[in-house]
Amino acid sequence: MPPDSQRRTPYMELLARLGAPDAHPGGAPASRAFVSLVRRFVPLGARILEVGAGAGKTAARLARLGYRVFAVERDPAYFRVLRRRAGRHPKFAFVRADAVRLPFPDASFDAVVAESVLLFLSPKALRELRRVLRPGGTLFALELASRTPFPRALRREWRAFYGVSGVPTLGAWRRRLLRAGFSPSFVAVPLERLLGLRQPPPPPPRSLREAHLFSEHNRLFLPHLSDLYLLRIVATAK
Repeated sequence: MPPDSQRRTPYMELLARLGAPDAHPGGAPASRAFVSLVRRFVPLGARILEVGAGAGKTAARLARLGYRVFAVERDPAYFRVLRRRAGRHPKFAFVRADAVRLPFPDASFDAVVAESVLLFLSPKALRELRRVLRPGGTLFALELASRTPFPRALRREWRAFYGVSGVPTLGAWRRRLLRAGFSPSFVAVPLERLLGLRQPPPPPPRSLREAHLFSEHNRLFLPHLSDLYLLRIVATAK
């Protein structure tokens, strides 16, 4: 769960109900490519923080490669699976915490990773990520970006369902990260192209509540696919 929200939005409820570790734009292929990106830049054995770890699948992949990984999560729906993963991997640690108050000293980590999480974080939480990174350390993130400013008419509905008022443009992302103390670079891939790749279908709804949440997500999200990018962020701590 994105660790800076004070209430559980319908979207977060949907993700927790699914229990699907790759339930984010781009799915499992994007997550695997994300781990490969981290491996290209970060030497094995480094200390990595994953914020908003969810079910911890990405953190577990990194731990198996040889990184010392700390998976931070605040949603109790994921605690059991995270404790189980921590028991299986000696280099995997589960930490119950909020991104605005991370229980680590300054400059504790060589890298921070976040998948579909930064969008939900406040400026204070972004600064907290910078605080726990060593100078010159790297923030890796997988996010969405919009080609154009998000329509005002939809912002209220998006805030009610997702907890955010839309998707930032590339320029807005750059400003957010610069203000938090990062020097960012981006690779943007049209989301429609990624969703055209073969991916396993989502599990069928198991209840009327899940069916309703799926329907609302599709109604709000799918009409904007042609305007969205999957954004790979590599941001150096200044």
